[in-house]
Amino acid sequence: MFGEQLQKERERRSWSIRELARRAGVSPGTVLKVERGRDPSVSIAKSLANALSVSIDYLAGTFEPDDNLKAPHAV
Repeated sequence: MFGEQLQKERERRSWSIRELARRAGVSPGTVLKVERGRDPSVSIAKSLANALSVSIDYLAGTFEPDDNLKAPHAV
């Protein structure tokens, strides 16, 4: 999931793997491995998310945008 979302966000910006790697301060090989399914370390995940201006949760698929918009239910 992380790698798929990473690739989707990279491509949405029309960035090459090299461009994302440069912006994140990692090697192009690292970006490629993550996009192909390797789980990144926390520090690499943070660097990639920061470069894309998204959260790690978003890239991991655990962030639901609607959760923050729902009002609490009255009891």
